Amino acid sequence: MIQYPNLSLTLLLSLVLLPPFVWTRRYGLEPYPAIILPSGASKASVTKTQVSFNRTSLWGKHKEKGDWIRVDLEPFLEPIPIHYLYAIAKNSFGLKSPNRKIRNGVITPEEVQGGKQWLRQKLVQSGYVADALMITIDKETFDVAANKIITSYREHEEILRLD
Repeated sequence: MIQYPNLSLTLLLSLVLLPPFVWTRRYGLEPYPAIILPSGASKASVTKTQVSFNRTSLWGKHKEKGDWIRVDLEPFLEPIPIHYLYAIAKNSFGLKSPNRKIRNGVITPEEVQGGKQWLRQKLVQSGYVADALMITIDKETFDVAANKIITSYREHEEILRLD
């Protein structure tokens, strides 16, 4: 009876995964094909004291005040996974130009209207006015020692009219 039946597989797996991890951590070299993948749609810039990253947000208008309020992304985008937000927002939810070519065809005016209807429905379900959705991308810098965001500036802002 073998006391450690998976020892050889564990050692083999360690020999395969450990060198790329060490190369990435020590030399900043990531082998191709990458085994250590970045989290999210873009890489964060990391130093010993700070982390800089892009933050994509959706904003809806308050029903009474008309102020823009940040939308809670998970219930709003459901069933779409949150990690697709950056690509979807960069493409303006596919609403900007009907009859534009995409990989497997053309976005038709009917599809644009269907997308607007879906967004209006999601805004109403979330308690916002259904006529507009704002997309923002902010560049934020987080101070690790202070445990707070120290700088934030807006790189992109776009308002989608849904009427």
